[in-house]
Amino acid sequence: MKIINFGFNSWSQFWKRNQTLFYLLSNMEQVESALFINPGVWISEFLRTPKNIFVSNSYYIISRSISDKVKVRTPIVLPFAKKIKMMNRLNYFLNSFCLTEDCDNRIILILNDLQADRELVDIVRSKAFLTIFDWSDDFVEFSGNEEERRICEQRCKYYCGISDVILTINENLRARALEINANAYVVKNATNFFTFASNANEDNIIKRIRQYGEKVIGYIGWLNSLRLDLDLIRFAIEQRPEYQFVFLGPKSEKMPLGTDIPKMKNVHILPPVPYGEYPTCLKAMDVCILPNIINAHTSGNDPIKIYDYLASGRPVVATKTAGTEVFLNCLYLANDKYQFLTLLDQAVHEKSESLKQNRIETARQHSWQKRFVEVEKILQPFICR
Repeated sequence: MKIINFGFNSWSQFWKRNQTLFYLLSNMEQVESALFINPGVWISEFLRTPKNIFVSNSYYIISRSISDKVKVRTPIVLPFAKKIKMMNRLNYFLNSFCLTEDCDNRIILILNDLQADRELVDIVRSKAFLTIFDWSDDFVEFSGNEEERRICEQRCKYYCGISDVILTINENLRARALEINANAYVVKNATNFFTFASNANEDNIIKRIRQYGEKVIGYIGWLNSLRLDLDLIRFAIEQRPEYQFVFLGPKSEKMPLGTDIPKMKNVHILPPVPYGEYPTCLKAMDVCILPNIINAHTSGNDPIKIYDYLASGRPVVATKTAGTEVFLNCLYLANDKYQFLTLLDQAVHEKSESLKQNRIETARQHSWQKRFVEVEKILQPFICR
């Protein structure tokens, strides 16, 4: 059996949901090989910035092995491939050959990238005995304009219609999927936190974060202005100059925190680190925050960072964004920026060992190993048919 996965996020050290599910599926005994397909990269971009090849998905233009079973590949997009028919056919030929290997194998197709080449998706689906749509976020809300939104909605409906199974992150997305396909299930996110051993570089990582002073308030994860409540963040930083606010993670845009917040004296923006270093980074923080804005974009969320934060045992202050409602006994949940500040003060001064252990034990119940048991139960009838 072979697995082919079209991923919305490129293969990386951050171990997002789709990559984790794909990898766990690839470890099943009956799986012989697995191919993770990154989002396509324009050849013009690759030629323009060749020095970035080793730090971007361009590195996988040539298929590369991650393990004995798993390979990762990035399709290329030729200039004018979407406008000139001849270039489109050449582009298709260059990218399709890697998908036709082992066609005699039983194939599981996992769809996660809405922008994946439709022809490539269809050629794999024609050979797949099981197609899964991993609806891991409300992709429609990523749209930059109405046309993008329309196209995204169409592709979501298409994936729902052609899939045998749909895995969604919350009831909101499941309800939309059920309008098209009865085989829709909620599989929430989880944490890989407990799979990582102590980091050999732990002392240096902790010193790097603690160098700014006492009372470190930490945020780890993607910095995205569509999700973060910048007004709330600005208010908390201004009201508590004695707290050091550390933001650690990749940026979805050039200035995700605006132009003023990065200039504040008690704000420190650090580059992203591999997921394996998250436990050590969180050790250096006194309180973790999830200051998401409440909007349509976050209503389709189930933030992985909640699970990682809880696994660290650190107090967590969050807005009442989607995904927090199941952790009422573990989180400090705020309705507005004023309550957020009050709860932040409480969390900074929390000394309860029992609350810490409750958070850790709660996170253990939401590890990816436990979550994958749910996935196996859902997929078993389809795999055995």
